Amino acid sequence: MLRGFLPSTPAVDTAVANHTADKVAAVWTDDEIFGWGRPVLALSAARIGNSERAIEYLTAYEHWVFDDAGFAERGGNGGTPPPFIPGNAGFLYAVAYMAAGWQGSEGDAPGFPRDGSWIVKHEGLYKAL
Repeated sequence: MLRGFLPSTPAVDTAVANHTADKVAAVWTDDEIFGWGRPVLALSAARIGNSERAIEYLTAYEHWVFDDAGFAERGGNGGTPPPFIPGNAGFLYAVAYMAAGWQGSEGDAPGFPRDGSWIVKHEGLYKAL
């Protein structure tokens, strides 16, 4: 969360944050991520400039399960009945964050890959801190 939800600060070393994100991606496999873990990891990946990884976290649909009403289920053994609000809110926040950007980000849709594979349009969203 230090490179996702929270604003940039000199207290967080960018190189350490990048190495930490790489280590988390290597050891925390898709079948072990529950709840709002995917949105939090997507925010972090977007902010450190790894938009491809951010998209992977949000589109791992074999692990990111939605019920018949469209709500994200917590997954795992948490036993939380749907709708799991932190997961749903986190998913929506991550998409908005990646589309509108954050303080210091440049260009439109900075959290999405810039390889032409995504066309992102939004309105009324403000940059996050």
